[in-house]
Amino acid sequence: MDNLCYIQPKNGIKQKDKRQKIKQAVVQKIQSIDKIGQFRSNGLIDHELVLMVCNCVENVIKKKAGVDKKEIVVEIFKQLFADLTPQETENIKNQCQYSYDNDLIEKIPIIYKAGSIFYNYIKSKL
Repeated sequence: MDNLCYIQPKNGIKQKDKRQKIKQAVVQKIQSIDKIGQFRSNGLIDHELVLMVCNCVENVIKKKAGVDKKEIVVEIFKQLFADLTPQETENIKNQCQYSYDNDLIEKIPIIYKAGSIFYNYIKSKL
């Protein structure tokens, strides 16, 4: 039984596993917000929440991964709100496209990430 840790998933199974881990991380981030249910009313989901999920997905998934990020955003909302209607799903897709077309989705620069890592390293040594 100890030898099973050396067997790793490959190809399609690895991609599905990675996709699931990404969705779980984003769902946990969103669920940490207090009173998440108030962002959904009358068949509409708050645009800021959709934008936040889009930004999370954009910064986690690499461009060359070849995945439809809009579909991942919809899957995340289906996990957050189990009873999404087709109209709400279409609204989420439209809001994602609007955010993308108007450059509202921002990628965090590598220099910022590196600076943050360096700052935390220095802080831990002092």
